[in-house]
Amino acid sequence: MTGGLDGHLPRGDADLDDEVLVARVAHARDEEALGTLFARYAPYLKAMARRMLRDDEEVDGSVQDTFVRVWEAADRFDPKKASAKTWIVTIAHRLMINRIRVRRVETTEFEPWHEPGTDAADPIDKLYVDTALESLSPVERSYVHLAFFGGHSHQEIAEVTDRPLGTVKSVIRRALGKLREALEERGVTGSGAAGEG
Repeated sequence: MTGGLDGHLPRGDADLDDEVLVARVAHARDEEALGTLFARYAPYLKAMARRMLRDDEEVDGSVQDTFVRVWEAADRFDPKKASAKTWIVTIAHRLMINRIRVRRVETTEFEPWHEPGTDAADPIDKLYVDTALESLSPVERSYVHLAFFGGHSHQEIAEVTDRPLGTVKSVIRRALGKLREALEERGVTGSGAAGEG
């Protein structure tokens, strides 16, 4: 990738819409267009990654991986389904969540088993929460991840997804209701259940 990766917008692409830039990446394999997208969104994605990953090496890696994926998948971008900004942020968010999941798997065997009666979360409860999350719609699951795993405010989620703030609040409220019902059905209550935090 060349042009724009130093944080400065390539002169010829600076005024082009994101969707046009993605199309140029897809159809002309335009590295300058990719560089412009990087310059526009890398700072935001780095801030997002710092909140989610809290590790400088993983932050940089996740941002680079995002634009590698943008390069590889640009021909599958559909502007009728989402804006280019939402598409790029969604790619980044999924990659960051994957890194968090891998990290958890890698460290699980080193975590001590807790004696009954301690305040530590029950591994079975964690499994129930993961299962409950999978029962949500993709949009609901994405908003919940952004809010509770990514630490984003409702306003930030609205900006990232280009959705009205009221819609974001409604989706999260509905998702939390579904999670609560799913967890209560499995007997998970109190600290193990999702809350509106």
